[in-house]
Amino acid sequence: IYNHAALRRELEAQGASVAAPGDAAVLAALLETEGPAGLRRVEGSYAFGFLVGPDGPLLLGRDPLGVRPLAFALLPDGIAFASTVTALLATKVVPREPDLDALADVLRDGVVSSRRTAIRGVRRVAPGEVLCVDKGLGLRTERIPAPPPHDEESEGAGDVLAALRSAVSDRLCPGRGTAVFLSGGVDSALVAALAREAGDVHAYTLTFPGRGSVDESQRARQTARRLGIELCEVTCPKEPASWVLKTAEAFDEPFADASAVPTWGLALAAGRKVRVALTGTGGDEVFGGYRRYWLLGSGPWLRHIPAFMRTPITQILDRSLPVGARMMRASTDPQGLYRGLLRLQPLSQVQMLVGARLAEAAEPRPRVGPLTAHEALQLSLIHI
Repeated sequence: IYNHAALRRELEAQGASVAAPGDAAVLAALLETEGPAGLRRVEGSYAFGFLVGPDGPLLLGRDPLGVRPLAFALLPDGIAFASTVTALLATKVVPREPDLDALADVLRDGVVSSRRTAIRGVRRVAPGEVLCVDKGLGLRTERIPAPPPHDEESEGAGDVLAALRSAVSDRLCPGRGTAVFLSGGVDSALVAALAREAGDVHAYTLTFPGRGSVDESQRARQTARRLGIELCEVTCPKEPASWVLKTAEAFDEPFADASAVPTWGLALAAGRKVRVALTGTGGDEVFGGYRRYWLLGSGPWLRHIPAFMRTPITQILDRSLPVGARMMRASTDPQGLYRGLLRLQPLSQVQMLVGARLAEAAEPRPRVGPLTAHEALQLSLIHI
């Protein structure tokens, strides 16, 4: 809880007792005095279980961006909850049965969507949600009240920089050591510069010897020298099978994002010396850095291409312009062009690859995807 010191002072001024040190005690006192409504004033990433009284209710909550995980399973005589699905399975009270629809999600979209998990009967508390469980195991949900909206028209570049500087400062942990994962991009370089303003930090970068443009270590070295930051270079192994397997083991459930593998290797090296690592992850979602945002403008006219022309055009584009072929396929996605651009492959191809195992997996009910870059950015921010 980044603003726990300020919240402690407010609670004590109101007569509340927060005897224990640390941010967890502050969160408990806030829930005790104000209930879920008090979470509106909390700045941070958190997941909690809080028993209001001997007879409940039990509150299970996650921060609005869903940074911290929280999973639960309803049982015949109670409820089991934990940060991770792995922990729930370790209790032996939750059957280890796969959710085939969730596995189809991973093969098609790269991640298990919505509140589902890869295990049948195990669900996640949604980001920004508080699940209230009464004594009879009845469930109801409350949304964490959103903070007051910003006046976007009055905010200039100085306000954005001040917000970034404040966010980086909140996350620094001088007593435990802080590192920055530095690539050749603008996002991580900006985070490194703001962290350097606040004090000494270490930087870690991944090298891919002989991989040309994929290797951004040269630009990382230049940034580190300019900022006066000590840089540790971690070499990705030529045969990364061990990293792939360890990454799969580290994740709570299937996650088909290849960037997770080098990130795991970098974190392994950094974790030997520091306890906190800052990255530029999320910068493209906040500032619209991905191609898919501006490709949305092509959606309307692509949908007018006759069906009999789509296949030959797509086959030509597959050989000459793969991005164009991807757009052509995305334009026919039932959930819209933007969601189609995020697809790894359609469910029909997933079922063809996996066979009878996923034959029962159903195409999800179509949801209207974002139609403008602004709508797409808002959707991305929910899933960072």
